[in-house]
Amino acid sequence: EILTLNVACAEELHGALDSYFKPKGKLSELHEHTRGVGKLESKIDKRQSRLTQNLFGSELDLAHKMHLVQLLGVFCDISNAAEDVADELAFAAMRSVV
Repeated sequence: EILTLNVACAEELHGALDSYFKPKGKLSELHEHTRGVGKLESKIDKRQSRLTQNLFGSELDLAHKMHLVQLLGVFCDISNAAEDVADELAFAAMRSVV
C-alpha cells in the first residue's frame, strides 16, 4: 500500500513539474499537484506509524522488528523527498511571480 501511494505521489510531483514548465497561468494546477503530494505524503506517514506500532506489537524478535522498521523508513523517505521537491517547486513558482 505504501509503495502504491509513493507511485501516486511521484505522479503528482510529475504533474507539478509539468505545470511549472508550462506557460504562465498554470500556477493553480501547480498548487493542486503540490497539495496532492502533501496529502499523499501525510497518508504514507500515518500508515508508517500504524505499521511501526503493529511491528513492535508483533511476536517477531527485536532484530527483525528493527530491520523491518528501517526498511519501512526507506520506503517512506521517497514520499518525504517528493514533498520536499514539491515545496521547493511551489516556492520557486511564487518567486517567479513576485
